[in-house]
Amino acid sequence: MPRSPEEIIRFMRAWVNGDSSYFGTVPCQIEHDDGPISLILIEAGELELLALVRQLAPQRREQLEWRLRAEREARRLIFHNLLRRKPMTASTSTLLSYSSKLLREQLALVPTPPGTATHRPIPHAEVIEALIETLGFRHIGVVKDEYAVSKDGMKLFGVIDLETGMHGCRFSIGIRNAHDKSMRLAMTVGYRVFVCENMAFSGDFQPVLAKHSKNFSLTAALSVGVDEMQRNFDAMRMQVDAWRESQLSDVQAKLVIYRAFIESDLEVPRHLARPVHDLYFNPKHEEFQPRTLWSLSNAFTSAFKDLEPIPQFRATAKLAGFLEAAAQ
Repeated sequence: MPRSPEEIIRFMRAWVNGDSSYFGTVPCQIEHDDGPISLILIEAGELELLALVRQLAPQRREQLEWRLRAEREARRLIFHNLLRRKPMTASTSTLLSYSSKLLREQLALVPTPPGTATHRPIPHAEVIEALIETLGFRHIGVVKDEYAVSKDGMKLFGVIDLETGMHGCRFSIGIRNAHDKSMRLAMTVGYRVFVCENMAFSGDFQPVLAKHSKNFSLTAALSVGVDEMQRNFDAMRMQVDAWRESQLSDVQAKLVIYRAFIESDLEVPRHLARPVHDLYFNPKHEEFQPRTLWSLSNAFTSAFKDLEPIPQFRATAKLAGFLEAAAQ
């Protein structure tokens, strides 16, 4: 394929600087990225440049490997410095990391471990940016988003509140990611209650398509995941409406609380039983005065705010399924 001298210069500069996006290859797979430039030079008949590339490729790969190691170490140090900071107050954000709140921009500082032949960890920031972009392509606006990570940075949980919603609530999407194979990339649909800022999910996290193999397509997986979340909006609206109409006797409500904490049907700390009981029978908001399953669910999610963020996510994701079964 004939190429102008300007094109050849751009490709060579990109190769020297390690910018593999020019060649349509996966960034950071440096053991292979002299292949695309070699093919371009062969097609262009630039045999002298080809000989130079092949001569310099081993040295360049060594330099790139050193640069990537240095970058990973810098991210690790910056991230752990962030975690040592004092936590922000609960009024600043519903979700905190184990020691401090992480903004979307700060996720880029969370270190990503090197991949293997069968597993490529996806950086947390890359997952979130791809999800925000996927939502944007569907004209779904984001109102706010907040994230929490495990102490070692391996696990991420986040919630993204959307512009669309239903009566008294705003739709949201919960997402999780892990670098250590402990859990798969997964999403769930949820909502944020206006009157109290309670976070709730309609069900547990659902994995998206496949494991993080070297052939995994993040964009394709998230596209399928978002489409599935959109299809669940109507079902979640119907669930909330049904809960608002589902009357509970005092005995029924106490039995649900008993099953959750005493019989351990819900994986939550037992010390939250009293706050849930008090928030249901003595609600702080007028909307939760009726003795309904909706009011009881918000008593649970209000009490969950006392948990660390990752346990809060996990408990919230299990709550809807528990309530549906317990209230029957």
